[in-house]
Amino acid sequence: MIILKDSSYLIKKSKRGYIVINLEGYYKNHSHFKNIEAAKKCIYLTKNRIIPKSFYMMVACLRLSTDELYIKKIQKLKWIKENKQKIKYRNKKISAKKTNYASA
Repeated sequence: MIILKDSSYLIKKSKRGYIVINLEGYYKNHSHFKNIEAAKKCIYLTKNRIIPKSFYMMVACLRLSTDELYIKKIQKLKWIKENKQKIKYRNKKISAKKTNYASA
């Protein structure tokens, strides 16, 4: 069942949620969503070439888009998010060394 048809995007209802299809792309240019609002947001982001902040939306926009420059920008940010090292704070207890001043 077709929910929304745009100039180049289509939202279909499926058993488990919604499927967004890029009509200008190939079969691989589709993405799955559980929420219709997320599907609409993904279309908006992809159309306006806005880089999403959430990891899931990045992957969805990557799959939906056919613009190579937009895809490379998202892949770069996605790679940075995947490889970002979390700074871990560790309180090292400094033990007082016993020094023998008498032997010196």
